[in-house]
Amino acid sequence: MKKVTIYCVVFLFSISLANAASYFVSFTDKGASTLLKPSQFLSQKSIDRRVKSKVEIDETDFPVYQEYIQKIATHSEYIYLSSKWLNAMVIEASSEQISKISQYVFVKDIRELTHKKSVIALLKNTASNIGFCPTDFALPQLDMLNATLLHHNGYTGKGILICLMDDGFNTVNTMSTFAHLYINQQILSTWNFETNNPNLYNVGGHGTAVLSQIAGKAEGLLRGTGPDANFLLTKTENEKENPIEMYQWVAAAEWADSIGADIFSTSLGYTQFDNPKYDYYYADMDGHTTPISKAAVLAARKGILVVNSAGNEGWSPWHYISAPADADSILTVGAVDVNGYYIGFSSHGPTWDGRIKPDVVTMGHRNIVATTNDILINSSGTSFSCPIMSGLAACIWQADTTLSSFQIRDIIKQTASRASHPDNDYGWGIPDAALAIEQITGKKLLYPVDCSRLDPNGFLITPNPYFKNDILSISIWEKNMPTNYTVDFYTADGRLIYTSNLNTALGLNRYPIDIANDMQAGLYYIKILQAGEVLKVEKLIVMVNY
Repeated sequence: MKKVTIYCVVFLFSISLANAASYFVSFTDKGASTLLKPSQFLSQKSIDRRVKSKVEIDETDFPVYQEYIQKIATHSEYIYLSSKWLNAMVIEASSEQISKISQYVFVKDIRELTHKKSVIALLKNTASNIGFCPTDFALPQLDMLNATLLHHNGYTGKGILICLMDDGFNTVNTMSTFAHLYINQQILSTWNFETNNPNLYNVGGHGTAVLSQIAGKAEGLLRGTGPDANFLLTKTENEKENPIEMYQWVAAAEWADSIGADIFSTSLGYTQFDNPKYDYYYADMDGHTTPISKAAVLAARKGILVVNSAGNEGWSPWHYISAPADADSILTVGAVDVNGYYIGFSSHGPTWDGRIKPDVVTMGHRNIVATTNDILINSSGTSFSCPIMSGLAACIWQADTTLSSFQIRDIIKQTASRASHPDNDYGWGIPDAALAIEQITGKKLLYPVDCSRLDPNGFLITPNPYFKNDILSISIWEKNMPTNYTVDFYTADGRLIYTSNLNTALGLNRYPIDIANDMQAGLYYIKILQAGEVLKVEKLIVMVNY
């Protein structure tokens, strides 16, 4: 497995933790760190991303000044981590030690951290073993996005680097579902930000299921949306819930940014503390109050596409999105069912400051997911709608890697099913990857046609039933010479509403019919003629996506 290492964070350990508490200590400046060259703390890929996105390397990119770290360490029991974006450290210290630390002129602020309850956006109580599955059982979670069409045309996320932050990736390194990731060396590096080592294949399991929605491959059962992307895997969640998790996420984000990640995918959210005195409130969901939301915004401004689950609080008293789903400039992903209808558990917007959230929705109800040791189950939650979107975004970005993360985000939203009327349940709606690719490349995507499916006259009309925003097309196998065909569309009561002429070429071809999205739901008849002779009449059922 190819490993990538950019910089190291100093961690100090001590067994004397009695009467100590955890603290966030921020600094006034970066000291002499700003004299370093960018190549000393950023990879070339990370620098290139900034150039492409027209983002200047600024003070947030420079490491925390090592002299500050060393001085704080002399008055600390334990150093959890340092954060260059927040210009801070998270430490374990006694009140006496904190008193000494507060005397340093370079210390800007000291805040005690309390134990906190985090929300892993997964509805475990809906899980059930799927047993025997028909072929392509998992395709609905792809097809509603036109992801299968992208895969058939070679858009599989290849060359895009995705970083996942989660609770661990138990048995991923031994599962056949992810074997291709190791064969093709697609996992570039791993890091456990709880234990400060690369070991994360023997802990957690939520991350395993999440990864399966992007990269899983189980023949006839499961296929992820971006199976050929490259990955950085990080563990930021602890077994005991506490606020350190948010800062570990920030550290992971900085690490992945320095390596050159293109996309962050996080199925986590934070709302309330064990001690109600320290709860977050809805008023805090403004995108710039919680440290994790601040970091998510900063990552987006550095050219990274940050994708985060909306949360599963729709039915709870909390009701709203969690942090960092409230962050501006990121893609917050809610959940719909297989028919494209909003699922009540999916957290609602808006943010406290009135921005629409979620941004988009994908399937998050009874998804096929892989758990440890290649066990496939049905499970629900925005934990799964989020990585589905992350993998899809990788496929779309593959079409033109010169585009910035903001351009990709805007294209995804503006080609989604509710782009003209977004709301705080669906956001801008269900993404249409084929339409996004068409907007980027100027070309319609078509499925290759299986000759065995054509009728005796050599025609195939797909899909039928037709869901609006799909691509309705007629496939024709013309064995001899080019021929002109006429295609007429009739309503159920026999009214002709559209005529098109298809001038075929030799070979197997597929022709998109542009009228389809203007048709109302209902029953239609399609008549195909050659020189006035009727060759085929077929019923077409037109449905809607929501």
